[in-house]
Amino acid sequence: MKDKEDREKAVEKFFNLQKKALYDIIPKGKDRVVDLPSESNGDGANAVAGSAGKQFSARHGSSRRISYYRKGHWKKWLMVFAVVLIFAASAAYAAVVLPTANINLTLKQTPKSFNGQIRAAVGSGDIPLQVFSETKNVQLAFPASGKEKVARKAHGIISVCNAFSGNPQQLVATTRFETPQGIIFRLDKGMTVPGALIKDGKIAPQCVSATVSSDKAGIGYNIGPVPKWTVPGFKGSSRYAGFYGMSEKPMSGGFVGEAAVPTRQDLDNAKAEARKKIEDIIVTAIEVRAPKNLTVLQSDSGFVITKETVITDTDDEGNFHYFIEARDERIAVRKSDMEDFFVKQFEDELGRGAKLASSTIDFTLKSKKTDVSGATKEAVFDVSAKGGFVGDISEESVRSKAAGKSEPELRDVFAGGDIAGAKISFWPFWVKSVPKKLHKINVKIDIAPLNLEDDKDDVE
Repeated sequence: MKDKEDREKAVEKFFNLQKKALYDIIPKGKDRVVDLPSESNGDGANAVAGSAGKQFSARHGSSRRISYYRKGHWKKWLMVFAVVLIFAASAAYAAVVLPTANINLTLKQTPKSFNGQIRAAVGSGDIPLQVFSETKNVQLAFPASGKEKVARKAHGIISVCNAFSGNPQQLVATTRFETPQGIIFRLDKGMTVPGALIKDGKIAPQCVSATVSSDKAGIGYNIGPVPKWTVPGFKGSSRYAGFYGMSEKPMSGGFVGEAAVPTRQDLDNAKAEARKKIEDIIVTAIEVRAPKNLTVLQSDSGFVITKETVITDTDDEGNFHYFIEARDERIAVRKSDMEDFFVKQFEDELGRGAKLASSTIDFTLKSKKTDVSGATKEAVFDVSAKGGFVGDISEESVRSKAAGKSEPELRDVFAGGDIAGAKISFWPFWVKSVPKKLHKINVKIDIAPLNLEDDKDDVE
């Protein structure tokens, strides 16, 4: 009995050793399997093995094939692969998307000046000349400070009509017109009444307006609208029915008694104020008409009073009226045209691409010429101009020249010439050259200041 137990212990020990040995020699990642012998009716060794196998199955389960596969090992490989992929993508993004270059150039100004004359003309000349003219009128009311006995006639407007024939009719000044009530008004001036239109044997009256005054002074002549005025001078002839008048507005101004009248000082003050008012109106009208890019010369004025009339009869409020009409002409030039002329003086020296970066241009009118109508056609200006010129360097040209170059190469490209200084930086820190893609290059162009007062380089 004891011998049998010793044999079973020996077999069990043997299988335990086999398990460890098999585990140590099987490579990682392979299924670790132990095949146990099947039970047999053979010799004693098989019987012993069968007995040991039963005991092994009792401890490790009923399966006769035991696997030592390590679960979860594939997840570690997947994680490693993901990390490598993310790193590669980040490196590609950093290499392609992130790199940018910042280039800040400062252009130096070359000082130049010009002292001479510029001829501006309508249609030709060194620069174009613009001429603006306006004619305006205004009637202003002023209080009358004097008092006196007056006898004033009423005034108004009537329409004089011809329904007699197709021939025009002359009417002299003071021709009488009469209301149905017998009130007489007279024409202030002589006039011509146009002929009537005759079509298919029918007459279409033609009318014209005229001013009239009452035959005598007094408030009795301040009458309302009259539908039909007759002409007493034609009474007894066929023209009496063919010529007539109409008034749509009342007659006014008739008065006898003490009334307000303008004094000499009132008239002088009214004249001065009316002239200033009409001049301001015309200047405003010209400024509204003139484009914003034009400089209108305020020092040159063709202001002319064309008509002045004082209506001394005061109204119901004691005001007299001052009518004034005037015309003014102003010449104008574009400052940009003068700058272009200034630039052309130095094209041969600085090149056609040179640009004016800063300038001071002062000009005064020396003389002008007019045509037969009095309109200005040409003007000569004394001009004093100073300015700083810079080279024709654009952001696009800088990007094209800088693309793909290293910092030392860039400094050679932008050294000297029209460039006073250059600042170049790359991002991120490991970038050592300008990207080839132009949109990855940021360019800023500044202009160095220039003191124009110190310039002595004049062109006459």
